Amino acid sequence: MTIFVQKKKSGFTLIELLVVVAIIGLLSSIVLTGLDTARAKARDTKRISELKQLQSALHVYHASTGQYPPGATNGHYSSRPNDDPNPCGYTQYPGQGFDEVFAPLVSGGYMDTLPQDPLSNRCFEYSRQVGSGWTCDGGQISINDYEYVLQFFSEVSTFNLPSSDQGAWDYCLLGPRR
Repeated sequence: MTIFVQKKKSGFTLIELLVVVAIIGLLSSIVLTGLDTARAKARDTKRISELKQLQSALHVYHASTGQYPPGATNGHYSSRPNDDPNPCGYTQYPGQGFDEVFAPLVSGGYMDTLPQDPLSNRCFEYSRQVGSGWTCDGGQISINDYEYVLQFFSEVSTFNLPSSDQGAWDYCLLGPRR
């Protein structure tokens, strides 16, 4: 008489393994998407922080010298991503760039370094344009009413700041009223 003893199988079937791999893939994609959003929000917060530091330096500079850095011929100074001579669509002439205009803030000790956008393909803008039709916050705020305006792009965040009406620029940081 022969007795067969059935051995107990240990391990997982192929289908069980595929289901587990699919679940892990789904969960990791959800986590990575959330992580990308968190990184974008962090970059937006850094933009606000750096421009508020620039704004503070501008006020201290004004208190010391009695003036703000001048506006360009066309009223715009854009920071230069990757040393682009035509940042954010505005031609910068030699000696009339964001770095040149704000150099006295660094050399005078008002700031340690000038702000740079966390992404290399974006820039900040400084404007002292008078007589332009530019507005912020849905046309409610005329740029002409302020000593200067700092504008920037955001990625995902919504801030309690006036939004720009100039298409690409998302938000405006307003200087003191004229």
